[in-house]
Amino acid sequence: MSHGTARAAIIVLAALTVPACSWIGGGSTSLRIESRTGPEVLEPRYTTALYRYEDPNSLEVYLTDLPMNRLLEAAEGQLSEPLPPGNLARVSVFLNPRAGYTPIAFESANFAVTHIVVSGEVYGVYTGAGFILPSSTPGDDTFSGRTSGANLKLAGFTDGFKDLLGPSEMSGAIAATRDDARSERLGALVSAMSRYARVAQAEHAEKPAPPAPEPKPETPSGETAKPAAEAAPPATPPAPAAESAPGAPRG
Repeated sequence: MSHGTARAAIIVLAALTVPACSWIGGGSTSLRIESRTGPEVLEPRYTTALYRYEDPNSLEVYLTDLPMNRLLEAAEGQLSEPLPPGNLARVSVFLNPRAGYTPIAFESANFAVTHIVVSGEVYGVYTGAGFILPSSTPGDDTFSGRTSGANLKLAGFTDGFKDLLGPSEMSGAIAATRDDARSERLGALVSAMSRYARVAQAEHAEKPAPPAPEPKPETPSGETAKPAAEAAPPATPPAPAAESAPGAPRG
């Protein structure tokens, strides 16, 4: 296992042990992401929970256990060193459920989620959807609600990231303080990291496999025959190749 892959393999475990810092946000956020194909569980200790409000049917919640000042530096392109292990998530609510007007069931969907498991040099982006039942009014100082069984799967990654979760589901409670300005900056960072991860994943998938060696023909006696070029030297030495004209400079 390469050094980069080994570091990526411990991201989920490291995220579980990030020490708690001072809380930025309202109420309590506690989300559990559980693999559907293995025993792995991710329960970030979020230290920041903010949200941005647009209208009753459109808001974005941002959750992270990473240092807020470091994330804002990254959002401005001024990050001086890699981020520590941690998580950054965006929950985009696109429908405020109303009894008698909209479905109210955890099998429905009224939010999309992007969850980034990050370790500075490598990270993976998980995306999915689920249903959140609000317990406050969108637009208030604090937005809160709970979800259960939201779907998540790996949607992009940088080279060296190892997916330990696989297809997963997210459940728990969210409580976030309204902060439109910082939420907008975190949103720009989540979008930029997601785009880069998809490009990196595509480049990783397009790397061609090394060609298989061609089998050498065998002689009737079973001995491997030498190629014609090796079996007998050429009658005359080949002429030296002409120098090619210098190519056009690259842009």
